[in-house]
Amino acid sequence: MRSRSKFCQYRPTHFGDQFHNSKGLTLIELIVSLSIFMVISGILFSTIFSVQGSYIKGVKRAEMQQHARRAVDRMSRELRIVGSGNKVLHDTLIEVLEDELPISIAETDTIRFIFVEDWDSIVPTVKRVTYYRSPNDSTLRRIEGIYNFGTGNFVNDLPVILARDISELQFRYFALANGEEEYFPPIFDADSLNKIQKVEVRVESFSKKGEKMELTNDIRLRSR
Repeated sequence: MRSRSKFCQYRPTHFGDQFHNSKGLTLIELIVSLSIFMVISGILFSTIFSVQGSYIKGVKRAEMQQHARRAVDRMSRELRIVGSGNKVLHDTLIEVLEDELPISIAETDTIRFIFVEDWDSIVPTVKRVTYYRSPNDSTLRRIEGIYNFGTGNFVNDLPVILARDISELQFRYFALANGEEEYFPPIFDADSLNKIQKVEVRVESFSKKGEKMELTNDIRLRSR
């Protein structure tokens, strides 16, 4: 009998051939591919998170700088016109404001002063403003009081937070003597308060990661 049975024609293959497919991947190749993919994905996500973290950090730093700068700019604008209304204050309003000085508090971390708005109006707006740093929450705050001619008192608003994360707020006071600047320590007497001609403001802010930013500004009182 020449023909062989199908059983006899069967030739056993190698064990590895059962997992090999010319159109697919072996188990080892699949494992290697997955490992490479995971490594590349990890590097990619790490880069994305790093860039995102740097961006958020930059945004927060910019916001911190912007708030502190706005506070210093506002303070500078208002301080420059202190005393500019002296004629109004001491002539027209002398009876109601005779006890008020243009700058009434001049401490290291607190300043309070008066300025006049709307001079040309029948009743000018007299404001008394206080800037200070709150040690409880490290904020730079502003209190504005508007003089009420009916009651003869300043009506104060609640403190307004201008900037957060302020580690230091420092004021330095100067007068001009013989063409040179004369530094005043924190002032309490009226005579020295009336001699102030320049105020130096220094604000230092910090981020939660310890980054610091410092702003300084020299403010010359216009009418002095």
